[in-house]
Amino acid sequence: MPAGGEPGEREQALARECAAAVGEYRSHLRSVEFRKAVQAMRRLCTLGNRYLEDRAPWNLVKEDREAGAMVLRTALNLVRIFALAAEPILPFTAQRVFDALQLTPDERKVPLQRCVDLSALAPGRQFQLIPPLFRRLEAAEVERLKARFGGRD
Repeated sequence: MPAGGEPGEREQALARECAAAVGEYRSHLRSVEFRKAVQAMRRLCTLGNRYLEDRAPWNLVKEDREAGAMVLRTALNLVRIFALAAEPILPFTAQRVFDALQLTPDERKVPLQRCVDLSALAPGRQFQLIPPLFRRLEAAEVERLKARFGGRD
């Protein structure tokens, strides 16, 4: 886990947005509204994707190594949050991420209402790189699946 840089207002706003998305997700899970829960989980992931696109750590690290390190550390903490949130609906995938992040048994059991912590994985912490968790679907396959399952979003 890279050291350097301090989170700023953008990271604080991201944490608030993630907490709101996780709260919505938890509410839908408790109400057994799985389609809505998955939509809330997708919104949570979109927040992370947007953060990475906006901050572009692959460029930032060339200009400001400290800020780039902080953004990468934030991104890895987002991965932790996504895995904790996804665990109820994608348990095997979440376990692969937990293993890669080398989370302890206690770190794997953080309740959803407390999972949003963009500093949980501290600088210097070891982790493993893993191959993509999901394969990319080609357009033709997407169309076949839509036809088979009714084309619902």
